[in-house]
Amino acid sequence: MLKPTIIILLLYVFFRDFRPSESYLTEYLREYKNLTKSDVNNKVYPVWSYSQLPFIIFVLSTTDIFRFRPLIWLGALGYVATWLILIFGSGVAAMQGMQVTYALGTACEIAYKSYVYVAVPREDYTRTSFLLTAATLLGRSLSSFASG
Repeated sequence: MLKPTIIILLLYVFFRDFRPSESYLTEYLREYKNLTKSDVNNKVYPVWSYSQLPFIIFVLSTTDIFRFRPLIWLGALGYVATWLILIFGSGVAAMQGMQVTYALGTACEIAYKSYVYVAVPREDYTRTSFLLTAATLLGRSLSSFASG
């Protein structure tokens, strides 16, 4: 029997990866946010790569201090901020900020993946890993079908 905490985490993973609009992000930035192809490819997207490293270092160094839940919440807030900036922001600087908040969200994935192994007994590791992978793949697959 799965703990309620694990069920909530599985739902979080599913809905976190259910992003049907993600495949249209470049088109959205170019057509609705009026960014050029060069702006998107050279000024917006690289920010995620460079800003994720400090966040990963922060998450790895503070996981033992803050434990897992605050960092999971921080990652969720990063994803929410990403979509708020994406919807209401405009210009290159705002979209770069959106990539920074997305980097925060993706860096905090380490926390929930670690939390799972703290929350379940050792004999349930395999089953829980399978369920987390299934939730991720199901979210991404249904997202693909919903967008297409």
